[in-house]
Parts: sequence; C-alpha cells; structure tokens
Amino acid sequence: MFSSLFNSKRRLTTITVLVLALLLVISLLPSGFADKFKLNSVVSADASSYAISDVVLNPGKNESEMNVTYYTNVNPIAAKVQVTYKALVVGGNFPSGSNAVTFTGTTSEAATVSSNVYYSNKVTITSITPNTEFAYRVGDGTNWSPIYYFSSQDPYNYSVMFVGDPQIGSSGSVTNDTYGWTNTLNKAIAMFPKTSFIMSAGDQVETNNSEAQYDAFLSPSLLKSLPIATVVGNHDGSANYAYHFTQPNQSTLGATTVSPGDYYYTKGDTLFMVLNTNNSSAAAHVQFMKETVAAVPNAKWKFVSFHHDIYGAGTHSLESSITNLRAGLFPTFDELNIDMIFMGHDHSYVRTFVMKGDKPQKNQLVDSQGRDVNPTGATYITANSSSGSKYYSLQTTPEVYSAVRSQLRVPTFSMIDVSPTSVTVKTFRTDTMEVVDSYGLVKDTEAKVYSKQTQDVHPSTFEYYYALTNGNNVNTVDATFGFDSTRIKFKKAELVSPNAGVIDSKLEGNSVRVVAGLTTAISTIAPTDVVKLTFELVPGPQKVASADLNLLTSITSSVGLNKDTKSTITGKTGSVISYYDFNNDGLLTASDLSKALQYYRATSTDANWNAVKFADINTDNVVDITDFTLILRQILE
Repeated sequence: MFSSLFNSKRRLTTITVLVLALLLVISLLPSGFADKFKLNSVVSADASSYAISDVVLNPGKNESEMNVTYYTNVNPIAAKVQVTYKALVVGGNFPSGSNAVTFTGTTSEAATVSSNVYYSNKVTITSITPNTEFAYRVGDGTNWSPIYYFSSQDPYNYSVMFVGDPQIGSSGSVTNDTYGWTNTLNKAIAMFPKTSFIMSAGDQVETNNSEAQYDAFLSPSLLKSLPIATVVGNHDGSANYAYHFTQPNQSTLGATTVSPGDYYYTKGDTLFMVLNTNNSSAAAHVQFMKETVAAVPNAKWKFVSFHHDIYGAGTHSLESSITNLRAGLFPTFDELNIDMIFMGHDHSYVRTFVMKGDKPQKNQLVDSQGRDVNPTGATYITANSSSGSKYYSLQTTPEVYSAVRSQLRVPTFSMIDVSPTSVTVKTFRTDTMEVVDSYGLVKDTEAKVYSKQTQDVHPSTFEYYYALTNGNNVNTVDATFGFDSTRIKFKKAELVSPNAGVIDSKLEGNSVRVVAGLTTAISTIAPTDVVKLTFELVPGPQKVASADLNLLTSITSSVGLNKDTKSTITGKTGSVISYYDFNNDGLLTASDLSKALQYYRATSTDANWNAVKFADINTDNVVDITDFTLILRQILE
C-alpha cells in the first residue's frame, strides 16, 4: 500500500513545478491579457478556525475500498484522509513519510446552520487488504482530526449488523433517541467485535434537514471505525442525506429531486443492491437491478435493501403505495434469484416464509441445523426500531406471508453471518441480548465421486458413482471427470435409477463430460447416487492395481430456478484399489510379490504383525506359500 505514496509525491512535485511555471508566464503577460487567466485563490483555515465534525465511514465499491465523509466549518484547501497501519501509531503519534498514505477527495458546500456554512468532504481509501488493522485521520493536509481506527475482515466469511429506523428525534427527545441508538451499537459490537459493517434500512433521522439530528445520529464513536451502508428513508428525503453519506457505484436510476439514486457494492462473492424507494417507480429500480446483476454476474449471494417494507406487519403494510411497490418488485427479485431482502419503515419485526411469485413456499428442504437448503425463493426481513424512538402495533390479523412477526417494544438488531456456503440471520433484543428469531439458508449442493469396489481380485472393469448432497429439486447435472487413459478407458455412463430421465456423455482425451436430465427431481440431505460410470481396463504388459476417477467440475440446476449452480466438490477422487499393490505404485508386478516374500512364515503372534499382515492374503494368520501363490496368479492373470 505504501509504495503508492512515493508515486503520489512525485506527481505532486511535478504539478507544483508546472503551476509555478504557469504563474511566472502569466505575470509576464500584458495586464489586460493576464486578467483573463486569474487563478481562484483558496486560503486554508488556520487551526483556530478549522473544525471537523460528523466523521463517518461508508463501504467502498468493494472490499478493497472505504469511503470517508466528514464536515468542515470552512471551505478547506483540500479534503484529505491519511492512512497507516495501526501498529505504526506509537505513543499517539501518527507516522510520517513512507509509513503513511494520503488520499485526496472532493469538497462541496453543504448545509447552512444559523448562517454558518458547512462543507461536505468525501474521500475514498483504496488498496485495503483483508484482515488488517488500520489507523486514519482526516483534514486539509495541515490541520488534522484525532486518530481513528478501523479493521478490514475476511470478505468471504464476515458478519453484518442490520438495523432499522433509528429515526433520531422521532420520540420528541433527541437525547433519548441518541442514547438508545448508541446503546444498541455498543452492545452489538461488544458481543460481535469482528463485525464487518452496519447496514441500515433508512430513516436515520426524523426531520430530513435537521443537522442537529444528523449530528446525533453520527455521534457514536463506533461509526468512525465501522462503516455503515445507509438507505434513504421517507424521513431522509433531502439534500442533507447526500452531504453526510457516500454511496459507491451511484446510479441516477431511483433518484428523486432531493435524494440520490440506487447504488451497489460487493464484498467477496456477495452483491449488495440498495434502492431509494422514495422513488416509487418500480421500473427504475428493476432496470437498476438488472443492469447491476449483469455487471456483477458471478455473485453467489445477492441481497437487496430499501426502506419501505413490502412484506410488513405494521400500519404501512396495507397502503396502496406499498402494495403497488411489492407488485412491481417481486417478479424481478424472483427472476434475478435474490437471496434475501432487508427493509424497515414499519417499526416492527417480520420475517417471511420463503417467497416466490408473491406466494409463501413453505415446503423447503431443511438440514439437520434447521436451515433451508437451496431455497426456491427469497426471504424478506423487516427490522424493528434500533433506537426505540418509535414502535408501531402489529395488524390484528397475521399476514399469510409472515413466518415470524413481533412487537417487543424494545430496540432490536440482527446479525447476518455470511460464509461461502451459508447465510444465518439472528435477531437480538438489546435489553437482555437474547435471540428472538433465527433463520439460516444453505445454498450449496455438494457433489462427490467414489467407488464401491474394493476387491482382492484384479478387476477387469471399474465402477464409480457420482452422488449429490443437499440437492433441492435438482433436475439437471453437468459433471466432468478426469482419468488416466493409459490405465482405464471410458465405457458408459448411466442413471442409477433407470428410466428416471435422459443422460449422455462426451469423451475428450483424459476426461469425460456427463450431462443428465431427471424427470423426477432430487431433493435430499443425505448423499444420493445419481450417475454410475463404468470404465474398462486398458490391456497392457503390466496389470493395473488401482485406478482413480477425479471429479473436475459439477454443475446442477433446480426446478423453478433454472440456473446453473456450481457444486462444492467434497469427494474429488474415487479409487478402485487391489490389495495386492503393496508398494503403492498403482501396478501389480513382481515387486509386490517381492515385498510379500520378505515376511515368509510371519504369524499373528509376532510383535510386528500389524505391519506385515497385508501379505496374509487368505487371512489364516500366517504368511506362507498359499499367499504367495494367490499373488502370483493375479500377476499372471
């Protein structure tokens, strides 16, 4: 990371020389001509008047970036963030020279409070490495803030804190709401210190242009060390929102006249899409999501967050604007195979059943941990208030889509744990820190190849099985297997259950590709044999004692999803082994007989019997001529 500092310094030196040269040229020009080229002067504030406030971290476009947003009370000469490793901060002193990197951003005029103009400064930190502790400070290059710290996490195994509607000021007391908001953050991070970032469902404040409420929302010190990805809520709809937060991959789609449009960011193989549903045009959001998924085609996990809960249990859930938004969005969530949707707005908690086509999909395949296995739709979660500033009562009649609904009248938050194969969401109440709801899903069909053959006689054919685990309504498989064509040759591939579909294969050198379509889809937690592959021995002067078949790739597709999904290969190699291959060279030769002969007349009463009993072919507890004869016959067969 620090190597870029030298390049930056060289560029700065070059620019400085050019500017000085330009000033010299202009000073020598005739006065009338020079007036046309007047340079705008920017004066840096001195330390007594320059002040920094509302420092907050926001996610960058991916895990290698971090956005920093902060206010200054004057128009600074520059917006800068200086970064180093935490370990290099000694005695509270920020390192200089090559031990720190300075990033420069942009400044724009922001809010005016009591005739005082504030400026919004936005800087992007790049080249962030995983699992690293950093220190940073913000300023204009001369005047600096205190030193703050943040840590990057593993982008493929991480936790996200999900919160709903802090809405500072909603209760009528900014002080009380700020306390509740800060208390929720502190308790959550104390329990989950490795949290990667916070995801808010919107309504950060009660009054959209209240800088006092934004000051309160941003006052928790944790927001200077933990990035927060915000959503525009209906109470956030003013220019002030954009002054305080930086949104990566910003789109004009979904924008309103006073608030920015939809945006997205990635973390590892997860795609997060954030919609500004203050813009009620579902068509704009649909276009944004389709373009985004096309731009990030290899995301395994796809999450969407926005403010207005289209599957809620509070007073908003029956409003026509909400039901219209639902009708406009859910078909695209289904089409794009979105995994989970996170919302707020109704100040009450709801987790839906798996939904598809606006209908609950209740009969999901569930594993031993109670997790949905490759669910056939999306799950929607609406968060309750994270500050306690306001709660809404639940509708009297439970909704057909609600698997869990509650109004505890206690601030809550959820922790989303993401791994390469699973997602788990646990929701906690902050008064007792007890779990009030838990949901998990596994999106991973496991595949393996193995052999049931283990024989004492030399085989002439080799049989292998391709099996699936955690398959949910799997109706097609596409697998490629590799083998040593000097030892075995492919004969055929067939479905384990005859007449269960169609199957064909294509041989290419040392590999064979097998594609099968199943008329009866497979749903199973336990390993289930799907395809049987048969190989024949390649004739030659030496007998092959073992042969491996390697599963190179495995792709499945399921009913309703109709999308190719890579399987996790849990059993890569299937082996057929003859016990007579004593020297493990994969061949049956005289050298194997030679090794057995070393233990002539050994018996089970010998101290080293466990090491030599491999030569007791007929298992009569003695190594003798009978055993050697059996080995010899196999060599000559």
